[in-house]
Amino acid sequence: MINYIGHSGYDMAQTNGLLQKVRGELPADTWLALYLTAAIPLGEPFDRDISRDFGIEALCKFQLQLVDKESAHQYHPAAIAALYAHFAKGHLVITWELDSIIADPNAQ
Repeated sequence: MINYIGHSGYDMAQTNGLLQKVRGELPADTWLALYLTAAIPLGEPFDRDISRDFGIEALCKFQLQLVDKESAHQYHPAAIAALYAHFAKGHLVITWELDSIIADPNAQ
């Protein structure tokens, strides 16, 4: 499964609260094509080092998984934009797997 990984500068409780807001904000059919996990602890020290390489002091991480790859392209841009919009600048970096940063589409 191909995933986006969110590296959050907030603790797990704060991150899960923001993720819940995103789940409620987007249309229900979004979540048929995508799955937004709950926040999980960082794997030490690997995840912390990876997050630093991406420019964030992450406290936890989560995934946005593409469940229905054929229709996910219709929904994942809005989901990524909503995630960045709910996290304060500098408190979230979304990556494609652990390969590259997905830029905040709201920061134009």
